[in-house]
Amino acid sequence: MFIKKGKNLFEEGIAMISVLLLTVLLTLMTVSMLFINTNHLSMVGNIEGKEKALKAAEAGVEYAMHMLNEDPAWGLTGDPVFPGGKIVIPGDPNTFPRFTLLNSDSIPVSYTKDCRFTITFNQTSPYRSVNNLFNPLTGEGNTPPYTAKIISIGRFGPNSEQKITKIIEAYLVRSDYSPNSINVAGSICFAGKDESDNVTGKVTITGRDPDEAGSIYSDDPNDDSIMFGPRAGIITNKGIFVSKGKIDSLPPGFDGSIVENCNKDYLSKPINIDEIIENARTDIYGSLPHGGGLITLRDIKPDWYRGIFKSSVSVQNSTGFSIEGPNADISYDKSGEIITVTLNKDIYVDSNGLKIKGEPDSIYWGIYEGLEKLDDNGELIPGDILKKAIMARSFYMNLNGHTIYSEGDVHIAINLKGRGRIFSKGDIKYIIGINGKETINACNGNLDLEITKNVGKCNTSGLYYAGKNIDIQPLKKDSDLYWGWGVEDINTKEFSGPTYISSGYDSYYPFVTKFSKPNNKTTSIGEYHPAQYDSNGKLVRRAHYEGNDMTVTKVLNKDTGDYYYIAKGRDGPLKLSLDYDNNKNIDIGDYQIKIIPPHQEEFDPEKPTDPNTLPDPNTLPDPNTLSDPNTLPDPNSPSPIPGSDPDETYKVELLDKYGHSIQPPVNITQEELDNFGPQVVHYFNACSDSVDITIIGAIKNATGGNRLFFNPGPEGNIIVGYNPSYLNSMVNVQRKSFTVRKISCHEL
Repeated sequence: MFIKKGKNLFEEGIAMISVLLLTVLLTLMTVSMLFINTNHLSMVGNIEGKEKALKAAEAGVEYAMHMLNEDPAWGLTGDPVFPGGKIVIPGDPNTFPRFTLLNSDSIPVSYTKDCRFTITFNQTSPYRSVNNLFNPLTGEGNTPPYTAKIISIGRFGPNSEQKITKIIEAYLVRSDYSPNSINVAGSICFAGKDESDNVTGKVTITGRDPDEAGSIYSDDPNDDSIMFGPRAGIITNKGIFVSKGKIDSLPPGFDGSIVENCNKDYLSKPINIDEIIENARTDIYGSLPHGGGLITLRDIKPDWYRGIFKSSVSVQNSTGFSIEGPNADISYDKSGEIITVTLNKDIYVDSNGLKIKGEPDSIYWGIYEGLEKLDDNGELIPGDILKKAIMARSFYMNLNGHTIYSEGDVHIAINLKGRGRIFSKGDIKYIIGINGKETINACNGNLDLEITKNVGKCNTSGLYYAGKNIDIQPLKKDSDLYWGWGVEDINTKEFSGPTYISSGYDSYYPFVTKFSKPNNKTTSIGEYHPAQYDSNGKLVRRAHYEGNDMTVTKVLNKDTGDYYYIAKGRDGPLKLSLDYDNNKNIDIGDYQIKIIPPHQEEFDPEKPTDPNTLPDPNTLPDPNTLSDPNTLPDPNSPSPIPGSDPDETYKVELLDKYGHSIQPPVNITQEELDNFGPQVVHYFNACSDSVDITIIGAIKNATGGNRLFFNPGPEGNIIVGYNPSYLNSMVNVQRKSFTVRKISCHEL
């Protein structure tokens, strides 16, 4: 028998162990590779599944947009109930549309064979969608006003095992919501010179408050879709100008950025004016008085009164709307220096349109005296009427919370004010005045906003929408709105008191009129209040001003040509802040400030005339040799603006309600009055061919090939800010006549 030695046995054992280890290692490597490959396939499958689930969720958002475009009440139990055509007042729920949110699960919708999406309105679900498109307030789930929040859950996998999910939250807004302060289909022009080749003022584009960056959008695909005059002054607070076409060469000092040839559509959709007018005609908004035509304001001088009297106003009316009586459709003031025509009801205007204007003489407010004389029997009988002085009236149209629905053009040749709406199938033209209330202006034709010199600074807010052109500029003599506004020798001018228009949480536009020329000591119209902080140092309210408007009237002696100015508060006491003296507040109260310029003789138009001082009519000069005091000065021969010389001496005094001169109260010094008097005169006479206006809201036109034109004038200033609250005035007349678009979309 053969026996192996021990060394050989050891070597064979080592070889066997090596083989076993190698076998185990190869087995482990094989198993690992199989595991990795299996995991990789699973990971790839998961990634693909997540992508498909995300696509399904995105499809859910598109599905929601489709459903809301078909029926904006999708997600509600039935249609909203609208309170006629009322303007929504945030503090008055009776003006809100009434609706009930749906509270149910929706049936999953198959996107592909193995993909589905679900949108639920069940109020117990953490992924509830909310239709808040008709609500002026923040809705459930913190959904913003006039917005729909859509939460779409996308799933991937076999129907019984759809475990891969993706969730998207999107916000959809109404198509009548404008994302910019200026959002137009046509071109935008910022003029650098006016028609006489004068350099114009500046245009400032801001956001929701004066410090926020501004943005504008033009959907015009052509060259020069946004264009600038050679010396246009544009301020954007480092904002952005976006256009589908090419933007003209930027003006010097432009502080914003631009996006040209933009391929995205940011244009808000057209407003269906025809449908709104038809709803008014067929009483969908309630029973409305019908009419159309012309309302003319006229100056009326009585035949004779004993003593001092003033002329009054009458109306010639061809519209068919009632203007007299307690239930008048439209009423008006018959006397006073400020004449207001007031809209008392919503009205439907036929194809004749509506025009409101005045006769040229009605701008004058005459002060007369009825004299007596002796008859042959020695008895006193009515004698001559003596015209002692003339002042100027201001005219306003107060929308008074109501609406004009018009088949034809609407021309209002007096200052428009008050919250309200004007819808027209034709053009809208009117005079902009001092207005802290929101107005809606929407027409299929042209929108023409013009400013007279009767208003020192215009403030207005709302929606400015036209199917065609929009023009914002000073009143021109060839304008349809021009009648008596061009009188230069007499006038009444109004200056806005502090006005604030909210444009979001702790965000507002302050309108404060400030005088600084000719002495560089700034005076603000209104009482100054410093910023307020709570105990933790948090700002509660910004520094602000409070007070009333100021009216300044130039009173002219008809015989001698002498004149003076009267400044007083409108609708309340006049309060001033002396910014140059640490914002010292002075309360003028109901007193009037009388300002007599140099070289003018004093006169009292309401003092009875001494018959012994009357001139002999037989010695009067030939009237053909007298200059007409109402003749306009030659515009080619400009003269210095009164009040522009700080060295001129003015006589300034306070008058009581009877017109008697009084000493200033303890808190007011004569030096302070002497500083303010020349300022009043300067700004009363300053630059009547320029625009100083702040517009807060949204400016839109709907048709390409048209333009938005800004012309501030030589010393003008136009500020355009953004405020989408105009939707409060649209929701009850638009009803369901809108679509939606997506403004935000993100994965949860």
